[in-house]
Amino acid sequence: MRVLIVVVWLFFAQTGAVPSRGLSRFEAAHYDGDGITVFPLGGKEFSVQFPRNAPATANLIGFASSGRSAYLQEPSATLLHRSGELIQVEFSTSRLFPVPGSGGLGEIISVTNSASGNLLVAAAYGQGVCGAYEIDAINGTRRSILTVPAQPDCKFGVKQVEPGGKRVLIGDFLNFKVVDVLTGAVELSGTGRGTWSPDGKWLAVARKGEIVLFDGGTYAVRRRFRASSIDGHLVWSPESRRILFAQQEPRCLLSDDSESLAVLDVDAGNKWVISSSHCMVTNSQIGWVDMSVFSPTERTLPPKRRLPYH
Repeated sequence: MRVLIVVVWLFFAQTGAVPSRGLSRFEAAHYDGDGITVFPLGGKEFSVQFPRNAPATANLIGFASSGRSAYLQEPSATLLHRSGELIQVEFSTSRLFPVPGSGGLGEIISVTNSASGNLLVAAAYGQGVCGAYEIDAINGTRRSILTVPAQPDCKFGVKQVEPGGKRVLIGDFLNFKVVDVLTGAVELSGTGRGTWSPDGKWLAVARKGEIVLFDGGTYAVRRRFRASSIDGHLVWSPESRRILFAQQEPRCLLSDDSESLAVLDVDAGNKWVISSSHCMVTNSQIGWVDMSVFSPTERTLPPKRRLPYH
């Protein structure tokens, strides 16, 4: 029995495989300009094309916390830092919907779904300010949560609104701080790039080759995970159990795509690269999708291209 345990342990230690990843209907996805490629944690990747009237130059702002839709924004072709209103792409019907109340905010940086059903967005350059807003898409209205003058260029501006709407993450790719929107007090600050979990219980920060997990209430450091060669953009799964990120791999250097997708299970502490995503990712426009919205036929559509695996 001891020999068997040692052999199994060595297999997983050497291969990086994960003995048990649990069951979840949410899978990783990457936006490539006119659709998404879904990379199941176990299985082959497949493509989902967006409707033909989806803007070809649109940027992915984020996926809904339900995993059933995504939010896009089309930048202005003539004016710097000016973009249109948010566009919601519904996966089940393959339809586009403009998000009422989202126009005129400039470049939207992130979208968070609140418990009330409203959208909490961080935006830059809209009407000369950088800030956070709550959008009531049903009534087409919005309110300001926190705004600051766009000086000098919103580089160190609001990056994400906490799901409860009471705190915001302010920062750039190097440093961050958590600010209480009512008092203006800085509750936490440090180096790295942070992301709130959908349930608001955790704050994950990528910095210096590691991912640090803070308690969302006390800001006590709960766990640290090694994570080298990542760009710092972390995406929590809808159930707040896993973190998705793009990771560079040496084997991808000979291809046009230089990254793969990796997943961190924050409960078990396991981290693995999704095998079907090797060298397939060109940017960090990534997120989680609900597999139940895709038909068996859609799940068999091959990706538009497949690069050689080196």
